[in-house]
Amino acid sequence: MENTKIKSQAPLYRVEDYVLGKGTAYGQFESRSGKVLATFEVAMNGYREGDDRIIVEEDFLYGSGETDRKVWDLRLQDDGSFTGTREGVVGEASARLAGNSLAWLYRMELPLGEKRSVALDFTDTMRPVADGIVLGRAVARKFGLIVGTVTMIIHQDR
Repeated sequence: MENTKIKSQAPLYRVEDYVLGKGTAYGQFESRSGKVLATFEVAMNGYREGDDRIIVEEDFLYGSGETDRKVWDLRLQDDGSFTGTREGVVGEASARLAGNSLAWLYRMELPLGEKRSVALDFTDTMRPVADGIVLGRAVARKFGLIVGTVTMIIHQDR
């Protein structure tokens, strides 16, 4: 992702500033027509394991009352980019920093009932909007067509 306008904006994004420690996220998933299909709150806890590895535990509470737990295993690469794995992500997610934004690319396998699932490709962009607050927007695609978006606000406890 190369965007000179984004690169020129401050503050510069440092992944560690927004994933280490405790935080809370609030968000929603919308269909491509804008209908809200799900809302959620996420309690997050991030910590280091060595110099190049960050673990982020996510405890989800959905508007429906369902709960879920996911754990990201993030690894800093030599070129400054990140890779990550998590249950439901097919292979590795990759992330690149560009000035004040972080862009994640990944494929996620989402359940459809008890026996079926669908794989969606996500482009997830995160930008700090204030100290300790990140705005995230992920676009979900199937066969290149937009099927929905996830919008989320992450508040990092300071």
